[in-house]
Amino acid sequence: MEFQDALAVLRAFEVEGVQYVLVGSMAMAAQGVVRATQDMDVVSRRRFAITDD
Repeated sequence: MEFQDALAVLRAFEVEGVQYVLVGSMAMAAQGVVRATQDMDVVSRRRFAITDD
């Protein structure tokens, strides 16, 4: 995955209000550290809607 593609995914998370943590090689790339791998690892918080159906 290219860094710009990863940014597009993270922007979509922001728009949708997804709470997440970016880890792994893309997180390192965001900090300026170059890694051989280009995968994106994300941990998100689950949200459940409670409805009266």
